[in-house]
Amino acid sequence: ELIRDQRLPDKLPTFLARRMAVVNHTQRLTMWRALLLVHVCNWKMAHGEDEGTPFLFLERRPWLTAVARYGSRYGVTIVPVPSSMDVRNELRHRLPPRIIELLRFMRYQVAHLILSLFTKKRIPPDFASTAARGVATGAVKTLVASTHTGPRVAVDYRGQINLNQPELHSDLFFWPQSSLAAKDLLVFFPSKIELMNSGESGVLHEHGIAAVALKPARASTVTVVPVSSPNRQNNRPRPSRLLVNRNGLESPWLRRQIADYHKLRASWTDRFVAHNVRVFVTWYKYDADHCAISDALRDLGGINAIYQRAYESNPSAETTIATDIVFGFSPAVAEVERRSQSTIRYHVATGYLGDYRFRLLRANAQSVREYLQQQGATRIIAYFDENSAADARWHTGDQPVRENYAFMLEKLLAEPWLGLLIKPKAHKTLRRRLGPVAELLERAEATGRCYVYDRGYRSSSNSPAEAALAADIAIHGHLISGTAGVEAALVGVPTLLLDREGWKVSPLYKLGLGRVVFRDWDELWEACLHHWATPGGSSGIGDWSAMMDELDPFRDGRAAERMGTYIKWLIDGLRDGQVREAVMEDAAERYCVLWGSDKITGVQSSPELWAPDSSLEGHPDRPAEGLHQYG
Repeated sequence: ELIRDQRLPDKLPTFLARRMAVVNHTQRLTMWRALLLVHVCNWKMAHGEDEGTPFLFLERRPWLTAVARYGSRYGVTIVPVPSSMDVRNELRHRLPPRIIELLRFMRYQVAHLILSLFTKKRIPPDFASTAARGVATGAVKTLVASTHTGPRVAVDYRGQINLNQPELHSDLFFWPQSSLAAKDLLVFFPSKIELMNSGESGVLHEHGIAAVALKPARASTVTVVPVSSPNRQNNRPRPSRLLVNRNGLESPWLRRQIADYHKLRASWTDRFVAHNVRVFVTWYKYDADHCAISDALRDLGGINAIYQRAYESNPSAETTIATDIVFGFSPAVAEVERRSQSTIRYHVATGYLGDYRFRLLRANAQSVREYLQQQGATRIIAYFDENSAADARWHTGDQPVRENYAFMLEKLLAEPWLGLLIKPKAHKTLRRRLGPVAELLERAEATGRCYVYDRGYRSSSNSPAEAALAADIAIHGHLISGTAGVEAALVGVPTLLLDREGWKVSPLYKLGLGRVVFRDWDELWEACLHHWATPGGSSGIGDWSAMMDELDPFRDGRAAERMGTYIKWLIDGLRDGQVREAVMEDAAERYCVLWGSDKITGVQSSPELWAPDSSLEGHPDRPAEGLHQYG
């Protein structure tokens, strides 16, 4: 209804859809919150907590009419109320860009001063020794951007390097598994990294890999890391062909998003040109920015590649992708992407991309296991925790997590033969989230039979496989986010899933209720006791064999190698002067010869996302509906 001129080029339609469907637990006035509240009202009525017609009072926001129509399907009446003033947002949109940049610079300078005063206290223990080595060898002083003039592969830094510890998570995990030259790599440090310490800089220099901080001070305390400064003139939004009605809140919202898209596209174009980047690799697809990045690269004849980091069982607008290449675990993932309305030129099935770590982790896992056994543990459980938040309205609350931990810790304190390995997703906040249960954890650790994996600066560097390999049984506390459980199963350890939230739509239920999936702790615990008491173990307990091909059709430890090799083919083709379409076509053909034509799939979104536009006929990025197997 709003769009009059419906010719939407490039990936702008997906960008707008992603901005509309943002899922941010801390952000007010989002579509996600509004729809969630509709379902909360409906749930309360269904459970008899209220009588009569439910009314939901919502602040005025874009698309409120659509929310009201959605609410009416569930018998919920939406009542608009005036919006409260968001001072920070208003200032951000009203102040000139130069003033905003000045204020940010001043904030960064203050933060940098504070960090410099307390550096020794702020450097994480994991990196302290590495940092010292970097300073001692002078590596930090000599870290400069490479003068390499050929096309390069830029990698998005998300908090983990660990090149000298390949058994840990790394943003460059695929490089050691391939024949990619270090001089062809460049690491982009985004602005939201609180600290990039000298140890990681030293490691990059040691391996001959260049680095660029996209913004100063906040991105790095190592001042010699080159800083990329996009051309400000190119950041000016381009006039848009998209014309919308002038009434309502939707029109200014759309204009703002379109301006953001053009600004991002121009900004990333400048960065790619400045550093001769023609292939960009990242796992982060959880906002709309990747759409502008993909278009910026296409303008330059480059290629955008996103790799799968998490197991995603169900389609969602939160995970819609519009890009050139996606490296996914299996061909089954392509169908989930199609149902998520993604547009992917080539979906490349590689296998589980962390499987190269499995063989590297066995020795350390055995050491941990032996330590627990020396303290009297004869049966060991690995438990994976997927994080929580104090405000249970918008995220998994702390209370259910406390109950989960309390159950296991009380069992460990009562049973001298039990050992427990804890692999939390957010180890830094674990004890705060546990509240009074943290005292139980301290008592459990004092027995010597409880071990917490807590390595990593921003997020956990330890892999779920590390804990699983030291255990007899692995337990993942959620089905909504099942990656840790998938990894434990792929490493060959009986793995159980606890679904206290009631996520019945998960395909993991196919593994069997009472065999792999359990809905309460008592039932799960009884299954463990029966399994251990049965010679050879209970049949089917923790058995994922029925879904293994769907999760990873290879299971050979070479997934990272396949991805790294594919990226090398891309950069080699671009270096030889081939156009990007020919480079991607050639790489797909070579991959099919090696691994089978069923491993490459074209994922094309429904045409409703794309407006009819004769100017797009024959456009290389214009999709048609469905999945298309390569070859």
